Amino acid sequence: MGKKILAVYFSQSGQTRAIVESFLRPVVADGNEVEYLEIKTVHQFPFPWSVPVFLIQFLSRSILSPQPCNPGKPGLKNMTW
Repeated sequence: MGKKILAVYFSQSGQTRAIVESFLRPVVADGNEVEYLEIKTVHQFPFPWSVPVFLIQFLSRSILSPQPCNPGKPGLKNMTW
């Protein structure tokens, strides 16, 4: 019986999931189970960012507070990892 693996990632452009899946392909081929959890911010930013929006968000988030995130998948807390 394989292991259960939780792959947590963030993607603004939508490309990160494909990279994570490619990276974990050998792990899945060995019989392990992978669950993917995408971290999503409450406020969705357009991609690509304009320079002014990027600078404002980058500076305000690094100095003040992080961008709030949506809760994860329902039932994820009940999983045994």
